[in-house]
Amino acid sequence: MSRCRMCGAEIDWIQTPEGKYVAVDPEPVVVAENTGTDVFYTDEGRKFVGTESGLPWRPDLEVGFVPHVRTCVCFRTGR
Repeated sequence: MSRCRMCGAEIDWIQTPEGKYVAVDPEPVVVAENTGTDVFYTDEGRKFVGTESGLPWRPDLEVGFVPHVRTCVCFRTGR
């Protein structure tokens, strides 16, 4: 686990199939896949779109990691 250089929050890194590393928030969220435009990543690095559902995890629901740029206070405020 590492920390964001801008805000200091804990982050993880996921490698995409193309070899690119993406900073993500460490806790996965349950995602309603194909229902929105937010980007998420699987732990295997597959990128997909959806909406965070807010539901508790169930085996039939997709779980994804939120790219940290979406939650980083510094990116959102420009600081």
